[in-house]
Amino acid sequence: MEKADRNHNQPRQQGSLQNRRAGLEAEISVPPGMFLVLLKVAIRDHLGRSQDCSEARTVFLQEAKRGPMASALPPNFSWVVPGLLAGLGMPRLPAHYQYMHEHGIRHLVSLTERSPPYHDTCPGIRVHRLRIADFCSPSVEQIQRFLQIVDDANAKGEGVAIHCLLGYGRTGTMLACYLSKSHKITGVDAIQEIRRLRPGSIETYDQEKAVVQFYQRTK
Repeated sequence: MEKADRNHNQPRQQGSLQNRRAGLEAEISVPPGMFLVLLKVAIRDHLGRSQDCSEARTVFLQEAKRGPMASALPPNFSWVVPGLLAGLGMPRLPAHYQYMHEHGIRHLVSLTERSPPYHDTCPGIRVHRLRIADFCSPSVEQIQRFLQIVDDANAKGEGVAIHCLLGYGRTGTMLACYLSKSHKITGVDAIQEIRRLRPGSIETYDQEKAVVQFYQRTK
């Protein structure tokens, strides 16, 4: 009898959840495909710190009303090849992904050991993980993988962005390798050029050496 009662109540519970969702959608302006994505982010980041569902709902509404679909310039963002390849620090807000998407970026190469936050708020950008420890240089395989991602994406007219934590060391190293290959310039010249475009790039001797050695292998 109890089992039958529970089954009988399921449609009512589902209807209640649908009504709650409809109520939330009425309070905020969110494109239909993004509602569940934003709700998942809110639950993941806030409900884990509190068991109060009403608090999670309040936080979600505050974030949504602030304009989660608005765009904002990501930290240390700049183009190396306009429209095709950019470098940046770790994106930290949904608005950073929206900015990249609005500017034609469809691939984000992540060099940090942890994944960038909120990347699941923008399904239109594919994240490629190439984990490199801070202040370290990429392996030969990682450099080749990055260059292949860029070539494949650019062939389809899709932009690529690459990030580490701040967008200087690991990011600059990869971008210099790209310039060395694509512009057919020496490793030293590629380092100088990426530092001109993105001051502060390539922070350690090992990172400089990685660029020079990449050039020597591919010249």
